[in-house]
Amino acid sequence: MTRGSNLQVYKGFDIAELERQDALLGATTKVGGGDFYKWQEGKNVVRFLPLPADSEQTSPFVIVQEHFYERPDGTKQRFACPRLMEKKKCPLCDLANELKRSGNQVDSAKAREFYPKARIYANVIDRSGDQSKPQIISFGKTVWQGLLAIMREDVDGGDFTNPSDDGFDIIILREGQGLKTQYKVRAARNDSAVEDLDVIKRQWDLQKYCTPPSLEQVLTWMGAEAPDNSMSVPQEDEIIIEPKQLTASTQQKRKSKQSTKGKKRATASLTDLLEDDEEDEWDV
Repeated sequence: MTRGSNLQVYKGFDIAELERQDALLGATTKVGGGDFYKWQEGKNVVRFLPLPADSEQTSPFVIVQEHFYERPDGTKQRFACPRLMEKKKCPLCDLANELKRSGNQVDSAKAREFYPKARIYANVIDRSGDQSKPQIISFGKTVWQGLLAIMREDVDGGDFTNPSDDGFDIIILREGQGLKTQYKVRAARNDSAVEDLDVIKRQWDLQKYCTPPSLEQVLTWMGAEAPDNSMSVPQEDEIIIEPKQLTASTQQKRKSKQSTKGKKRATASLTDLLEDDEEDEWDV
């Protein structure tokens, strides 16, 4: 597949930017307000859209470190991690660290559920549906690495966001359910164009998914009491969260540690954060 000439209606995208984002992915909101692509069992054929020509962004992909949290009332919440996205305090990361330190296997397993995981967002058109309607697609590392391999390939790959007839669709095979879901990514055999170029201008703004909620909002979701703003701002280890998920053994260990102030909380390694891949039960 060959690379074609740029059109004025869209902004070019190259492998250097994708490599930069891949490095960010390795180093480093409740979802709504958009039309999300619904993953199908088996073959999914989509066309990734380039940025509009007047966009201030440098890549059509947005990488977010997200928490997937089941609230005490049973509802599920997805939001950008304040710690990894804005270097701010994140009560859910604090809770995960505390559970991990407990030494209890049940708590350690629960901690893994609370740590943030990488999620990538992009605009696509569904080749099996209304192709004048942009949709938001979200996926994890497996699909991302497949796309990266296609972008790096000179002969049978290239810029799959090119909307001209030198561009091409992406085929993603999805098999299995839940954490056993597997994905395979490949380029379509034939080049093709995006028929309605105005769809590029109508695509969704993805930057909002990078914005973490406030500390008060996260504490509310967790069923914890928000800090009193009329008092001095507490230090990082002074906000005590009382989660319902803690086991009795963990609660006892925590009580014995509360008298010791200033102890640094453990930080999850990036290997822990990125080891789990797709969270399909959260797909929207």
